[in-house]
Amino acid sequence: IVPQRQRLDPTSSGEFPYSGVVDLMIATPGRLLEHIEGTNGLPDRLLGLETLILDEVDQLLDGGFQRAIESIIAQLPKKRHTLCFSATVPDKLLKVLGMALQEGHVVVDCVGKNQEVDTHASVEQFYMVHPLEQSMFALYACVRKEMERNPDSYKILAFLPTARQTEFSTAVLKQMGLDVMEMHARVKQNQREKVAETFRAGTKMVLLSSDVSARGVDYPDISLVLQVGAPTTPEVYVQRLGRTGRAGKSGRGILLLGDYEKVFLQKLKGLPITDLPGHDPSEDLCKVQAAAGLVDDDIATQTYRAWISAMIGTRKSYKWSREDLIANANLFALKVLGRETIPALAKDFVATVGLQ
Repeated sequence: IVPQRQRLDPTSSGEFPYSGVVDLMIATPGRLLEHIEGTNGLPDRLLGLETLILDEVDQLLDGGFQRAIESIIAQLPKKRHTLCFSATVPDKLLKVLGMALQEGHVVVDCVGKNQEVDTHASVEQFYMVHPLEQSMFALYACVRKEMERNPDSYKILAFLPTARQTEFSTAVLKQMGLDVMEMHARVKQNQREKVAETFRAGTKMVLLSSDVSARGVDYPDISLVLQVGAPTTPEVYVQRLGRTGRAGKSGRGILLLGDYEKVFLQKLKGLPITDLPGHDPSEDLCKVQAAAGLVDDDIATQTYRAWISAMIGTRKSYKWSREDLIANANLFALKVLGRETIPALAKDFVATVGLQ
């Protein structure tokens, strides 16, 4: 049961369509809760549930699914097996675990307490602050600098906030003459597998990715991890950083922050992360903006929408008013996406994000 492909379609009468045994149901929390509340027969079928698995629980909570998960758990039989998998254990996870698991549950640590320490010790960590309008240039400049720094062995993994931004940034860097691969939810699964294998086995490569590459994958010999924009949590920052400096090898990480995102650095206190001077824009800034302007309008518009959606949830952290958000969104469209005019947005989208 997923948002885009409704594999579970109720009958015309709104009934649960399967009369036989259902061995396995895989769902996103929001869609499952929607069916529990609106599909006749499904709540009764769930009373026979034997095993509940919550995978990537910390990611589900970051995605805003806490209330949905709590509502789903309340509908399930208390006598069941429950497995919860999570790469990190932030405080907000403890409440969900308290609901999902019985007292005396077993915790299995597959990483070890010293793993984060080892990562921090072997990875040089830097941050760079830039004006919003130089976001794309900062990414390009860091990639170019690393290629020059390690001309025979560079292997760069750059994380971007959304799949759309990953897609757009890949197109811009290609326009700038760089050989770049992309990895995100919009890439078909078979192509993702090919990209992963190519990047895993090769050197002198650049991969732009959403958080699908932040965990559960092992790419050896990454020389630099770039993080574009403030991660959602410090745990996400550490997870991404952990893609380099593996197996006892050294590595570097650079966090690229818009000037409005500097507040995130307060969450990284205690980590050995140091300031890195910004790159001189010179004439390359204009070249990057021109390259952005050559990217397809539809891709740019979708990236604009995705950026607004992401910022709606975080603008209070930056003390942005509604007007601040609109002004910065327009600046993003003109200077980062290279548009000559502000992309038009559908009325239903504007209403959904509360920007009427």
